[in-house]
Amino acid sequence: MLELRQATVTVGPKRILRDVSFKVSSGSVHGLIGRNGAGKSTTVKAILGLQPLSSGEIYVVGHMLSKDPAAYKRPLGYIPELPMLYQGLTVVEYLQFTAMAYGVPETVFHERLPALLDRFEMAPYVNEMPTRFSKGMRQKMNVMAALIHDAQVLVVDEPFIGLDPVGIRTLKEDLHEVAKGGGCVLLTTHALDIAESMCDAFTVLDAGVVLASGSLSDLRTSLGTDPEASLEDVYMSALTKRVATA
Repeated sequence: MLELRQATVTVGPKRILRDVSFKVSSGSVHGLIGRNGAGKSTTVKAILGLQPLSSGEIYVVGHMLSKDPAAYKRPLGYIPELPMLYQGLTVVEYLQFTAMAYGVPETVFHERLPALLDRFEMAPYVNEMPTRFSKGMRQKMNVMAALIHDAQVLVVDEPFIGLDPVGIRTLKEDLHEVAKGGGCVLLTTHALDIAESMCDAFTVLDAGVVLASGSLSDLRTSLGTDPEASLEDVYMSALTKRVATA
């Protein structure tokens, strides 16, 4: 459903991404992991169409970003690390605005809204503006906005920061529901224990290069780690091997 083929980003003399290729299949949650500066944010921006590629291609549900950007972006949903909201809109106005932007019929919007507000415990604040909301409450608004149009491909960037335990549990369940419904999720996070518990496959990125990609079992085999190694151990092994061959 989401595929990068030799995606390369060059800014001035610096190559930020180099021939990045991986695929996120229908029904899966895929973890994109790497340290600060690895190129994760640039990869996410490229997928969203916010960072032009110097070469390569990205596909969403078979649509090429470079040839049909509207069809490419329609199935996408995005949950950013930092909440980005229109401060002058109430919760319901913001969600309705987002739904309209994605072409969700008004009747469908009003059918989906109550369940979403209840799941994230935001019903009491539906007519309030986010100016005095905590970071966690603002993040909940971002999450609801990403889910309101029933996205097929959900890109999620460090989504758990600021959420309370109930919010984290609810979001994890919702991400799995997207996958169970035939969609897919690309999750970037530094919390490798959460990634290991949630994801079906992983791509390890470092200095703009893919070090390894596949299921945890595949990564263990390709990197020669212990068959029971944790994702953290596998990740550290990938970095060690990169340093050794640099």
